[in-house]
Amino acid sequence: MIIVDPDSGQQHKAVAATEFNRPFGIAVEPGGRVIVAYMQRPGGHGDVLEVDLQTAEHRLIVPDADLFEPAGVALEASGDVVVTEPDESGAHSRLHRLMRSGIQHVLRDGPAGHIYGGVALAANGDILVCDSTVHEPGRVLRFDPTGQDMQTISVGGNLAFPIGIAVDRTGAILVANSTRNVIRIDPASGAQTPVSSGGSLESPTGVAIR
Repeated sequence: MIIVDPDSGQQHKAVAATEFNRPFGIAVEPGGRVIVAYMQRPGGHGDVLEVDLQTAEHRLIVPDADLFEPAGVALEASGDVVVTEPDESGAHSRLHRLMRSGIQHVLRDGPAGHIYGGVALAANGDILVCDSTVHEPGRVLRFDPTGQDMQTISVGGNLAFPIGIAVDRTGAILVANSTRNVIRIDPASGAQTPVSSGGSLESPTGVAIR
């Protein structure tokens, strides 16, 4: 995992590459620690770590968590972590909650063939998830905190293969598509507005609000 100084562009390694394989989702805690989802080994078990950037010390959020390919992570106000687990083999994607008490809850099994990617939290605690599939338009989904009540916020249009997701200070949703664009979505109406496309956006997979 690499830390980049936004002013100078200088890089330094926070955690050695040998510590985890294929890091993907990342979230920052208020105290400056980060949550990272990663694949432990090819074809093997994945985990979600809390990393102290000052000391490089790290720990598992839930030891022995049942995760195969964790991808998106979002930090709840309670300190618990919401994790998406996409399954590109055609099986079910899943939405998990990893609790600081060491307990893992499966909040939702997605439809077969759907790929749950990025995850973010709305101001009221609802869970926002990017949902993609080869044969249907991409969607942005809203789940209540239990994961049981699901609504589609926006579907199709510019949502070809949504992966990254974030919520800005006004509550608007920003989505990065792997099809070279970033769009803004009105959470009430689902209306989509292009933010940027093409140029250096070859295949964006993440988006964050500065």
